[in-house]
Amino acid sequence: MITYDDIIAASLTGPTPYEWEPGGCLKMVNHYHPFSIKPIEFQTIYDYIIAHGLRRGFEIGTGVGISALAASLAMRETGGRMITFDSYIEESHNHYLAYTELSDVYDKSADAYRGLEYISRVFGLETVLSQQIGRSPEGVAPTVRAQYGVDKLDYVMIDAEHTDAGLTRDLEAVRPFLAENHAIFIHDAHCFTPELVAEARWFPECMLPHGWNLAVIERFNSSPSSHQLSDVNHPHAA
Repeated sequence: MITYDDIIAASLTGPTPYEWEPGGCLKMVNHYHPFSIKPIEFQTIYDYIIAHGLRRGFEIGTGVGISALAASLAMRETGGRMITFDSYIEESHNHYLAYTELSDVYDKSADAYRGLEYISRVFGLETVLSQQIGRSPEGVAPTVRAQYGVDKLDYVMIDAEHTDAGLTRDLEAVRPFLAENHAIFIHDAHCFTPELVAEARWFPECMLPHGWNLAVIERFNSSPSSHQLSDVNHPHAA
């Protein structure tokens, strides 16, 4: 499994070098925002996708692109594909609330877009990872249909607007495209009203300070694999 140091080293010859952020994430050298997921979350996403054999992924809010890289590496093993979806607004305004306050949509010249494009080539993911530009909810349906046709999603990652309204919109946008068996990952789950993520199970190893509170809403008719989450009480429950 590749490490964050491997990713940094590979990025140094590309258009968008990465570096460690003091909190234990990766960031682009010339930008304060966005930050990536943490290494434990990277490993958790990779392991989960392989354990459940997930093959059709879609991510809302790609940011630096490290969560998409983890999913793509796993999808290469399962024979799947990963689609990323972002407006790349956060790097332009250098603030994590840019998704909430503004509606800009940028293009392939965004540093984060170019950085992920390059790093995906370095790690041989050209046929696995497809980067798409747009905003949720309005861009989700046409993008998913264009990329997957009638096939349904079994893996979704939501890490965009960190508000109750934003999460609700994202969940509603992907719901018509979900396979019967699926997993919806939610990053920074602590940002949302507990009732809104009441169905989610939190990965204990990814709770602060080791991660940014990664959680999953999962629907599997088959028996859970040995890699599936142990039961964890919602940390905000009474």
